[in-house]
Amino acid sequence: MESAGSIRSRPNTRFPAPWVGNRSESKAMRSNFVYRLAGGVQVRREEFGLLFYDYRGPRLHFLPSKDLVDVQFFDGQKTHSELIESICAEHDWPKGLVSDKVNQILELLKTKGLIHEQSVC
Repeated sequence: MESAGSIRSRPNTRFPAPWVGNRSESKAMRSNFVYRLAGGVQVRREEFGLLFYDYRGPRLHFLPSKDLVDVQFFDGQKTHSELIESICAEHDWPKGLVSDKVNQILELLKTKGLIHEQSVC
């Protein structure tokens, strides 16, 4: 049970938006990682962003990311750094802001068990 004074915050995955968290966390993500959907998970593009369906639950997870991350990113063909570079080139946004937001999104999806990261070194 939460105390009356405690506040539960949810990560802000909308973009562009200010970073919610510790900037040193964003440095922890490695640029040579790829990401794949976990077994039993499907993703599709929606107007608001991405919709993840977890058959293991079953559960729906909404990621209000607009067009920041494409569905094909989760096939493991594009690295973390390639995703950031393509977003920066497409939208002309600062690399630091894009990197922070992408890291926040990927950490959220990993925490929920929807994706797995893998080093390609």
